[in-house]
Amino acid sequence: MNDEQKGSELDLTGLLDDGLRELIELVSESGVTELRIERGETRLFIKSAPAEAAAAQPVPQLSAPAGGAASSPQPGGQSVLPITSPIVGSFFSAARPGAEPFVQVGDIIAPGQTVGIVEAMKVMNNIETEIAGRVVEVLVQNGQAVEYGTELMLVDTAEATSNES
Repeated sequence: MNDEQKGSELDLTGLLDDGLRELIELVSESGVTELRIERGETRLFIKSAPAEAAAAQPVPQLSAPAGGAASSPQPGGQSVLPITSPIVGSFFSAARPGAEPFVQVGDIIAPGQTVGIVEAMKVMNNIETEIAGRVVEVLVQNGQAVEYGTELMLVDTAEATSNES
């Protein structure tokens, strides 16, 4: 009997319906094609159709809007850009509970700087920014569930250019 056949015969009483639904949604949205979980005698196997190659990148990179990172004001005077989540999971503002957050409102950030962590399936993914500027607003709470593309914080890129001189 293969794992797919076993999946329908497993005792999953330890998983709540909402938890199982959330796990299936996380797998389908993250680009993971297979997930196997074993805890004691309980086993779970989820298999989904492959997603786009970009969604399955193992090392998430945080990017500015299409066209690359912007470190100067945008056309029309727009200099505030969002930093978005590159993956579905839970956002954490610090490396561990009780630690100082990676960034706070008012902090100046630079490309390559870690601004948070998104935990997905027990894997901690550092969120590194590709833009420079001053953090003007943090839009998500510590521990909050985020989707791919969720705006995590807003950065004023005009602040970076005015402080470089």
